Amino acid sequence: MSDKKLNVIDANVLIDFLDTEENLLHLYSKHISTLVTPEQVFDEVKQLSESKSEQLLIQIPTATDEQVNKALDLYLTNRRNTFPDYLCYIFARDLQSPLITNDTRLSKYCSLEGIEVIRGLRVILILFENSLLDEKNSMKYAKEMIESNKWLKEILFDEFVIELGKLSDK
Repeated sequence: MSDKKLNVIDANVLIDFLDTEENLLHLYSKHISTLVTPEQVFDEVKQLSESKSEQLLIQIPTATDEQVNKALDLYLTNRRNTFPDYLCYIFARDLQSPLITNDTRLSKYCSLEGIEVIRGLRVILILFENSLLDEKNSMKYAKEMIESNKWLKEILFDEFVIELGKLSDK
């Protein structure tokens, strides 16, 4: 992998961006931080092919046997998260990287384990903050993400609008 900073991204947020605006993944990976998703997690995302992941600059490494075994152990002892979720956690831990997720349980687990978590809407804010998205499109994509994912609550959009306003005032 390159010397560029890495961010592990899980299946649910990949799907959220593929359903909203996949080019945001490309912008983030090109300008902010290389996106990495374990092959076993990539396999869950039916909307994403290998060629599409290359276009979006998403790296898809294969987990080592040790990583797979550790994720499986975590899953078997604590079924609050799925095996692929634990694999994303293991990747983030091993790479000393933030994890991008919209999964609340995975987010809580990672936070307890000292892994930085970036939520999907935060990715949009980071793109805006780095002048890669304008305010109008940031609002549009955030609203579309909330509407496309029944698990994301409208209050998250309200919080997003407040954060975007703060960044706009800078």
